[in-house]
Amino acid sequence: MRFREALLINPFYPKDPHTSFAKHVLTPSVALTSVAAATPPEWTVRYWDENLLQGRPPAEPVPQVVGITVHLTFARRAFELADWYRRRGAVVVLGGMHVTACPDECASHADAIAVGNGVVLWPRILRDVEAGTLEKVYRADYTSPFAEEPTPRRDILDRESYLTTTSLIATRGLSTWQRYEYDTPSLEAAARYDQPSRLNSVFASVFTSLIRMTCIFAEPATARSQPS
Repeated sequence: MRFREALLINPFYPKDPHTSFAKHVLTPSVALTSVAAATPPEWTVRYWDENLLQGRPPAEPVPQVVGITVHLTFARRAFELADWYRRRGAVVVLGGMHVTACPDECASHADAIAVGNGVVLWPRILRDVEAGTLEKVYRADYTSPFAEEPTPRRDILDRESYLTTTSLIATRGLSTWQRYEYDTPSLEAAARYDQPSRLNSVFASVFTSLIRMTCIFAEPATARSQPS
């Protein structure tokens, strides 16, 4: 086992090219790269996207901690990966929308679950792993200012495997069109907005002649209500 190494996994699921293909294959997970940016400096972190079809997730050596994002669409695959890594001795942490909506279902497949804002919880979880004080459930709301969260780490991505690795998130918050997937109060979150000045700074820092495209995502409902 490689200690102080964390592996973040975006699980595979079949795609509909008319809906989610571009978001989940042509661009990496901004959620996981944001979690990676919150990793304490004494830890190394890797990112593995099964949707790139590059083979089995790495396990030689087994990382000390494996973080897996879980969504309704690929929950079964996420649980398979979680069980596989736990059998090999890794500490498995599950987070994401499905964990926040259905924590009891997810908890049986993990050593710890992150309910709510995983970017805030991730460094605390890793420090508890080191101290031997890992808890079963970690919770955080979405009240912290979006602009205070770290910008996504792109240095851990395979740039050539995506159409672009320079996607940015401008707003966050549960929009009404997501209700068809999860109708639960646990997912309610007020809209949060990044500062335009910080978005401009991040955009400028990643914009080089090597970049083919930059995507900026905003939740439809929150984008319409952004204050002036």
